[in-house]
Amino acid sequence: MNIPENRPTLSLKKKKPPSKEDSTPNTQKSTVQKLNSIKNLKKSIGETSTKFPNCFTTDRDKMKPLKIGILEDLVETFPHKTKTHIRRMLRLYTSNPHYLNALLSHSHRFNLHGNMSGEVSDAQKEIAKKLRSN
Repeated sequence: MNIPENRPTLSLKKKKPPSKEDSTPNTQKSTVQKLNSIKNLKKSIGETSTKFPNCFTTDRDKMKPLKIGILEDLVETFPHKTKTHIRRMLRLYTSNPHYLNALLSHSHRFNLHGNMSGEVSDAQKEIAKKLRSN
């Protein structure tokens, strides 16, 4: 007799009562999760700036434009972090108005060790202006 695998099953196990977390409305839960996520991303930025102080910084006035493709360098450097987490960390870092100002005031981009690695194009500066004004 073949029993389909996706067939519903009955269980005699007692269901656990809902916990306090389960009774929290979804909107409030997602807000808490977002705040925790941002805290984790900011913590990662701090760790990255400690490891690569010539490239990343938490000092707003010392931000530098990052090289194109720095994501791959960071993924290799931090194998214990997911690529998605590193991408989100970079998004938070590069959307900062002070980073956008750095794009406007510098003509070069920098790698993890603080060495010049490419230029900031006029088109990229225009995009930074638009994003900064929003």
